[in-house]
Amino acid sequence: MSKKWITLLVAAVIGALLLPSAAMAVCVTTVANSLTIHDSTAAASVTDPVPYTAGDKVDGITVTGTAALTVNKEGVIERVADLLISDDGVAPNCFASGNDLIITYNAIMTLPTTPGNLAVPGNLDIFDSNGIAGLTITSATITSVFAANTTNSQLDIKVGQAGTVGTGLTTGANGQTGAAIRIKNIRMNASAASGTIAATFLGNTYNVGTRTATVIAANNIYALATGPSAIVAGGVGGGVQSSNAGLAAPNSVATQEGFGNSMRTKGGTCNSSTLANDTCYSQVANDIATSATSMTFSVTGIPSGVTVTFPSSMSTSAVDGADGLTITNRSGSTLTNSGAPGAVTVTYDTAANTAALQNTLVVETADNPDVGTNIGTTTATSNPNCKISGSPAVLGNLNNGSLCDTNPKIGVKVGTTSLSGTANLWWVFGPADAGSTPQFTGEDVAADTTVIPRYTGSARTIVKNKAFFTIFPTRTTLLFPFVSTRGGWNSGIEVANTGNDAGVFATTASSQLGGVTLFFFGDNPNSCTGSVCTPVVDSVNSDLTAAVHTDLSSACLGLDGTGRVAAGATAACAIDKLLPLLPTKPTGFEGYVIAVTGFNFGHGFSVVFNASGAPFAAQNALVLGLNGATARVGTEGLGQ
Repeated sequence: MSKKWITLLVAAVIGALLLPSAAMAVCVTTVANSLTIHDSTAAASVTDPVPYTAGDKVDGITVTGTAALTVNKEGVIERVADLLISDDGVAPNCFASGNDLIITYNAIMTLPTTPGNLAVPGNLDIFDSNGIAGLTITSATITSVFAANTTNSQLDIKVGQAGTVGTGLTTGANGQTGAAIRIKNIRMNASAASGTIAATFLGNTYNVGTRTATVIAANNIYALATGPSAIVAGGVGGGVQSSNAGLAAPNSVATQEGFGNSMRTKGGTCNSSTLANDTCYSQVANDIATSATSMTFSVTGIPSGVTVTFPSSMSTSAVDGADGLTITNRSGSTLTNSGAPGAVTVTYDTAANTAALQNTLVVETADNPDVGTNIGTTTATSNPNCKISGSPAVLGNLNNGSLCDTNPKIGVKVGTTSLSGTANLWWVFGPADAGSTPQFTGEDVAADTTVIPRYTGSARTIVKNKAFFTIFPTRTTLLFPFVSTRGGWNSGIEVANTGNDAGVFATTASSQLGGVTLFFFGDNPNSCTGSVCTPVVDSVNSDLTAAVHTDLSSACLGLDGTGRVAAGATAACAIDKLLPLLPTKPTGFEGYVIAVTGFNFGHGFSVVFNASGAPFAAQNALVLGLNGATARVGTEGLGQ
C-alpha cells in the first residue's frame, strides 16, 4: 500500500473520531399536534389541552394529529405544526449535556418574534421520566439565518442537564424511561414563504405548514347586490328602506381557518385551560384571537340625506343559540353618519363565541321595522331581506322557518330630501399590518403584531368597494320654461303620475303616491317701474301630510284628499289661482316654474292662454336630471 493511500485512510479514521457526539445521537422527530401524556407522579393520563402538572414525571407519550397544518399564504402570524423531539434510548443521548438542538424554518418566525426566545410552557414543553431531576434547557433562542439567498428563522435549544436515557417515551406504552421536548405554538409569516413551510433538524425536513390560496373560503362568499332592479322608494315621503338594495340576504362569510374560532378571544392561562381552544396549548389547527380581533365595515359615497346605521352589536345567537357569535361596536353605541354625505366606518370586536364549528355571520340591510316573517327556502315574503329561494344549498337552512329579523342588520334610511347615488361597502377581517396603507379611511390598523389572526393583502378583504345600495329618490323634477299672467293672460300646468304603467315600461306598478312642490322663479309684471319689476321667488307644497303644506284644492284639480297625486292620475293647476296661495301673494307672474314631485315617472306640460282665454302656446315640461342628483343611465332624468 502506498504512503498516499495510508495517509488518506488514517485521515478518514481520525475525521470520524472527531465528529461531535451530538451528530451521532439518535433523535426521533415527529410532527405532533396533539399529545396524550402519562403523568407517573399523579398516576393519570392527560390529553391536550389539559396540561400535566409542572414538575411531574412523565413515563409515556402518545402522539396524535401528525399532519401538517393548513396555513394561509397571506397570513403573517400563521401557526404551524408542532415538533416532538425524543431520544430513542440508543446511545449516544440526544439530550446530552451541552448539546445544541438546531431547527431551521424556511420562513420568518413572527410569534415569538425573531430575534427572540421560546417561552416555557407557551412554546416549549419539557418531558422526562425523572421530572426536574432529568432534562433541563438553559436557553432557547430564535435568530435570523440566511441560506440559498433566503432569510430563515433558526432555533437554538441548548441542553443543560442531560435528559434521562432509557427505553424512550414515545413507544405508546406507559412505564417508559427517557426524555423529550415539544416545540409548539410557533407562528410564521406564511405570506413571505413559498410552497410548504418546513422545519429542518439533523438533515431531515418536516412539513409543518401547507399553504392555501386564500383565507376566505371562496364557496362561502356570495356577491352583494349591485343595487335595486327597480327604483327604491324614498326621497320625498321616504322612510326606512332596503328594497332589494344592499346585501343580498342571506350573505355568508367564512374563513379558511374557521370564522367563529378566529373571532374568539382566548380564555384562561397556560395552567387553567378554561377553553378547549386555549392557545397556550398546541392541539388546535385554527388560529384563535389572543386579543380583540376585529371586523371593520365602511360605507362610502353615501348620498346627502341618506342615513346608514350600524348597531351597537351584532349577534347570531337568535339563530345559533349558545353557539352564536357576538361582535360589539368598538364605539359602544349605535353609529350613524347622521344623514350627512360621505362615509361611515365602524369596527366590531369579539364579545363572545363558544361554537367550535360556527363559521358564518349573516348581515342584512334593515328594512321597515317588523315583527319578523316566518319563511322557508321557497316561501314568498314581503320582506326583501328574507329571500332564500335560489340561495346556495350550503345556506339553505340558515333562515328556514326562522324570523327574518334574527340576523344582524345595517340600517339604510332615505331622508325626505335625499339625493341619489350609489354607496359602496368595504368589509375587512382582522387588523391591518402596522405601517401599511389602509384600504379606506378609518380602517383598523393595529400596531400590535401579536393580534391573531392576522393577514395581509386580499386575504383580509371580505368585500372590497362593492356597490352596497343605490338610491334613486322618489322624485321627478319638471321644468315649465315659460309661465305668464302678463296683460290679463293666464297659464296652466299639468303633472301626470305615470307610475301605474304596468305592462308598458315596468312589469309592475310602482304605486308611488306623492305631493307636488311648485317653485316660482320670475317677476311680478304688475309691479314694474320701467324695466324693473318685483322679483317672485316663492314655493308652495300640495302635500297635506308634510310639515309645511298648503291646501291647493282651490287652484288645482286631480289632487286626492291628502293633496297628493296617485299613480295613474294627473293634476292640473291655474297659475292665477295659485298666486294668492303663495306666501308672498304676488298679483302676477312671468317666469319659469319647477315642480318637484313625490313620485317617480312624473311628466307634464304647460299651456299659455291669451286674454280671451284661448290657448296661445303649449310646451312639454322638461325632466331635469342633473339637479344635484344622478340621472338614470339612458334617460334624460329620473322619469320614464
